[in-house]
Amino acid sequence: MKFKIFGFFLMLAVLVSCGPTYEGYTDLDSKHFKKLLVLGNEKGGAMISSYYGMLVSLNPDSAFTAQTYLLVHPEELHNYFASEVVLKQINEMKEGEISRFILPSVEISQLFDTLKNSSTERFSAVEVKMEKRFSDEDNICGYYMHQAQESMIPELDAIKLCQSTLDKEWEDFGQISIAWIRKTDGDSVKAGREISVEYNTYWLNGVRKDSLTTMNIPFGKPGQLIPGLQYGLSLMKSGERALIFMPSALAFGEDGSRTGIIPPRTPIYFDVNVTSVKKSD
Repeated sequence: MKFKIFGFFLMLAVLVSCGPTYEGYTDLDSKHFKKLLVLGNEKGGAMISSYYGMLVSLNPDSAFTAQTYLLVHPEELHNYFASEVVLKQINEMKEGEISRFILPSVEISQLFDTLKNSSTERFSAVEVKMEKRFSDEDNICGYYMHQAQESMIPELDAIKLCQSTLDKEWEDFGQISIAWIRKTDGDSVKAGREISVEYNTYWLNGVRKDSLTTMNIPFGKPGQLIPGLQYGLSLMKSGERALIFMPSALAFGEDGSRTGIIPPRTPIYFDVNVTSVKKSD
């Protein structure tokens, strides 16, 4: 009997010793491990957040590292991290805090395409930086607009992050993206056709920067409009209204507008209403 008990504990010890161990990491459970790299801001700690702004890095110390930025509602975080124990750790992170996790690769394959077809790596290191915890009072689009102006993130990323918080469906046309407020079967805007248009100009944070502008022009002359608006209008028809988002490269560029209303490196959008399109004779 003593021999059987001894054998049982010996086998248990062997099984435990065969589990993964990682120096410097805390065991969250048998498959998930954590290392705190940078302490967070005490004032940016556990609060009810409407969104997390997180930089997530895969295997950050390897030659095959990858990064993705998430702007995600806490209730949707489970779409990216499957483990409840890891979710709890992330939900408790403070602003500025950086933690590294080791977890089964299959749990984060939806975050990184490089893992989807890989069966060689059973475990992966994932580094999470909690850049910003947004409250309901924060202007998320304003935050990312300023990030883009300071060249901290690409402008197209700022636009997409902003759009993810808006209750609209977006159609991507490369450098510009459009949310249709009203679609019609009217005549298309084409070069040489007389068009009547109304529009307002907005910063990415939703601040309107001019009064309503109206135009009656023969469409398509070079230099007639800023490139992003020209392209966006070419995709519209008579009677349609749309929000057209664009980076500064297709708007007012590195220097901003001559009037100073639009600052340098500022992604913007137009609320455009095509009131009429006249076919050429």
